[in-house]
Amino acid sequence: MKKNLLILSAFLFLGFKNFSQQAPNWVLKFSSVVEKDGKGFGGVDITLYEGSKKISQSVTSSYGDFVVEVPANGEFMLVVSKEGHNTKKFAINTKGVPDGMSKDNFKPVLRLEGVTMSKPLHGVDYSALNQHLLQASYQVSKKKFDHDEAYTNQMLGELSKIREQERIVMEKYNAANKAGDEALKKADCNKAKE
Repeated sequence: MKKNLLILSAFLFLGFKNFSQQAPNWVLKFSSVVEKDGKGFGGVDITLYEGSKKISQSVTSSYGDFVVEVPANGEFMLVVSKEGHNTKKFAINTKGVPDGMSKDNFKPVLRLEGVTMSKPLHGVDYSALNQHLLQASYQVSKKKFDHDEAYTNQMLGELSKIREQERIVMEKYNAANKAGDEALKKADCNKAKE
């Protein structure tokens, strides 16, 4: 019995030792800049989740820059948010990297062109923002992390629809302001209130 326990203990010890040696220790450095009105937007919350568990949280620099270290071998959601503004979400999958990669021989980076923040306008359908705007994963053929181009193009199409709705709302707003100013010039307060 003692001999069996000793063999089992040795097996478990060696098994745990081999598992810990094989666990990936690299991180993916995901970076971007957050902008508003064409300028860097500081103080924006950058939160990384694995499922419902918060992994890290930081804020953008005064220039809008941020870098997030995304752990190996997981599925994550990066949330870019600021009170009173539309939230943006990005899916990052760090699974599927070939075995043997370590922080000594693998230093993956992924740079997102930019994240634009804006305040929601009444009458615009922002439901597309409930989805991830980007799906990033390790691309075996490219031997690096990259985005799913077809998915990105689909979401860019959804963002274009939102921008078009915003443009129409702003045109109506500007036309109403102009009509109100004209009514005030004619001392027509009732028309100006409309």
